Amino acid sequence: MTLSAESRRRLRESDSRWPIKFWLRIVASFLSLIAIILFAAAVSLWNKNFVYINNVSQGDWSDGFPIAPLTFSILWNAAVLAYLFLIKKPIHPGAVVGVDLIIWLVMAIGIIIAVLWGAFWNWMPAIPDEDGVIVCDWLNQWSRECTPVLYPIGSLEIAGSVFTGLSMILHFILFTWGCRDTNMRRKRAKQDRFIELQYHQRPEERNPLPPPAYHTHVEARAPADESAVKYH
Repeated sequence: MTLSAESRRRLRESDSRWPIKFWLRIVASFLSLIAIILFAAAVSLWNKNFVYINNVSQGDWSDGFPIAPLTFSILWNAAVLAYLFLIKKPIHPGAVVGVDLIIWLVMAIGIIIAVLWGAFWNWMPAIPDEDGVIVCDWLNQWSRECTPVLYPIGSLEIAGSVFTGLSMILHFILFTWGCRDTNMRRKRAKQDRFIELQYHQRPEERNPLPPPAYHTHVEARAPADESAVKYH
């Protein structure tokens, strides 16, 4: 699906940054997809090799939690791009502000959970006994020699958190631009209302000056007292 030259011209008139935002969403979706694959692989390895003893939590929930906002990120970016191609104009900046902020916040929570409950915190070097033999007892139970599967799980968690963080950065950039676009949209609406009001007023009622938000404020100075002026 492509945009015609006329559609691109209209998009530039409404939002000069639309090509940058377009590619930011493509890249954010790609990063989110990679993070989903990494966390899903970590969950699969964990569930095949470990079981919680207390049976309070079933499965690797801490690595599964970030998958939800990452999936929502891909769906939201796809919806924004579909709207761009079908309607031929950018989506309302207010929606961008709200949704991208939510995605950013939930991704941040997901990273915190994945890091705090990460398997890599249990990484430890093996300690041999007096004979130089590594015994897989409580002292070495999480070493690479005794529990090798723990290390690829931890590596997947670290990589997934990095890619999630990169996607978060792009969503935050889109959020800040959405705030700017929303502010500009409100100013334009206020200016349009002022112009419409002036149009419907009688000539003697019209205010020749625009609203204070659209011109620099100049302090009125009192005229100089002529008696204070000395003539030579």
